Amino acid sequence: MVTAARGHTGLRPVTIAAGVFAVLLLMAAATPTLVLEYVALAAVGWASISFIARGNSTLQLNSAPNMRGRVMALWAIAFQGRPRLEDL
Repeated sequence: MVTAARGHTGLRPVTIAAGVFAVLLLMAAATPTLVLEYVALAAVGWASISFIARGNSTLQLNSAPNMRGRVMALWAIAFQGRPRLEDL
């Protein structure tokens, strides 16, 4: 809700969200205790959702209406990877 309420889209907010996500992931990897790991992973989850929401919004708002479906399909493949041949 915080990410949606801010309403900023564009390359800079997406880049900042990706950087915060990366730093929090590194911090989570280096935590010495389980309690700190839980806190770090909660922060990683927030940063992940923030990055995905900002990236998704930026792509949808900046792509041409007739190309939006194709752009979002490529965005989905970038996150999910190549589909298996058995799934096709």
